Amino acid sequence: MQKKVMISTRKGLFEAEKKGRSWAVTDSYFVGDNVTLTMHDPRDGTDYAALNHGHFGIKLHRRDKGRKTWKEITTPTYPTKPEGLNDLDGWGKPVNWTTQLIWALETGGPD
Repeated sequence: MQKKVMISTRKGLFEAEKKGRSWAVTDSYFVGDNVTLTMHDPRDGTDYAALNHGHFGIKLHRRDKGRKTWKEITTPTYPTKPEGLNDLDGWGKPVNWTTQLIWALETGGPD
């Protein structure tokens, strides 16, 4: 059974650890920021956190195994809008061609 968990919330990222028969929050990061998604990569122990800063946009952070500090890394970018494309949503409003949210994180294969 898992002994530690990362909890993503609109108010930050919290880590909790199992202590006996209950859980206790042991650490917090990005307090006050919207952490939309986290992932632990069991292959090398790296943790990832996706944040939605609203006005400042989408950010992706990485923490190496055994470290407390997070580093911002390159966020996936939306493809370039084809020239002359008039892309409208279902209500007739122009589609914003930028990354709006990181919806999923997945580890690579074992190699």
